[in-house]
Amino acid sequence: MQLGILPADADTAVTGEEFAAHLLKFGPFEASPRLAVACSGGADSIALLGLVCEWAKHREGEVVAMVVDHRLRPESTGEAADVVETASRLGIDARILTRTGGPVHSNVQQHAREVRYRLLSHCCRELGIPHLFLAHHMDDQAETVQMRAARSSGVDGLAGMAPLLELGDVRILRPLLNISKRRLRATASAMGLPILEDPSNDDARFERVRVRRDLAETKCAGDIVATAIRYGHERRQEELLAASHLAMCCAIFPEGYAVFDTEALIKDRAEIVCRCLAAACAMIGGRSHPPRRARTRRLYDAIVTDGLAGGRTMAGCRIVPNGRRLFIYREAASIAESVPVTARNRWDGRFVVEVNQPSEGLQVAKLGQDGVRELREDNAFVLSAQVPRAVLPTLPAIRGVEGIRYVPHLCYSKNGDAFDGKIRFAPIRPLQAARFTL
Repeated sequence: MQLGILPADADTAVTGEEFAAHLLKFGPFEASPRLAVACSGGADSIALLGLVCEWAKHREGEVVAMVVDHRLRPESTGEAADVVETASRLGIDARILTRTGGPVHSNVQQHAREVRYRLLSHCCRELGIPHLFLAHHMDDQAETVQMRAARSSGVDGLAGMAPLLELGDVRILRPLLNISKRRLRATASAMGLPILEDPSNDDARFERVRVRRDLAETKCAGDIVATAIRYGHERRQEELLAASHLAMCCAIFPEGYAVFDTEALIKDRAEIVCRCLAAACAMIGGRSHPPRRARTRRLYDAIVTDGLAGGRTMAGCRIVPNGRRLFIYREAASIAESVPVTARNRWDGRFVVEVNQPSEGLQVAKLGQDGVRELREDNAFVLSAQVPRAVLPTLPAIRGVEGIRYVPHLCYSKNGDAFDGKIRFAPIRPLQAARFTL
């Protein structure tokens, strides 16, 4: 499926009927859908909020506006409150998601983007909302593709942002990628919605702003997006081929590791094999994005030339050959996160921890080599478990002040009582997330 560029005059507002017809391509949606819209108060996100609100009302749906306050500018908190007021005028709920931490002095936009996605996806999971709408538009897409072209990106990069993407239990939807910002500004104006202007959007210190100015002079954004659509079709075909190949040569285990049949893996062409390896490493490593193409290609070259020897690391994973099999498991040394045990949270980007009655003072952390030794000293049958030894230290363990309490994947309980909950392998990026990518 290809979205194409919606034909209309540059300054024509997007109508509710036009948006509703366009949104059919992103379905199906459940009856009375629950939707979240990331809204900064700019023309694009305010227009999207209005359009989604109108669409949802006709379907008896629920919309939540999510406003991220990065606190990188003194005005940001007041602006977030203004967006909440606009949302209330539309009759919808709004949540302000506040960044914590001190000042950011480098890679400001990248840091802000990573924090924004983390806060938005976490809030969606907390509220049980499966659909997250983002307001990236045609001009954003052209800028993104232009920046990636300058870095000699491949098909994935030149295809730009995906209109629809599944990450864990949240679907990210970008229905405005074929609509210009001028049309969205006209849409917000027609709806009578106030627009906030972010001064960082005109700060030439940022690469995106410089690219934006160049595109405004050349007026070639439409041509760039049309090219991205063609690359998007190619990316989609390769994703489908990779998904089929993964089904034939890869096994995923609930303890959070993957095993490839090496001979079957390398039978396909290099581009598809690299895509499979990148997908597996992103999943096992608990990452939102796959590793860079150059690194994956070096891994592929080592595999086909029998040059892996004792193994390699990539994207927080260990990739180790064992006969005709290739093991990919989490790199224990990269697991630093320890989080409190609550009713439901995600640990290490890989496991969802759910507890019926949380007990104060419990933490979920990696088992580690010290934990393996502790279990052995407690006469737990760790080595008899059907889990590779290298995977044992990467398993999630519930710890208290007295040490390890539970390791559900090993059926271990210190006091013999059952763990009042469950821990399941549910990585941020599923192995075949491409099946929902347009």
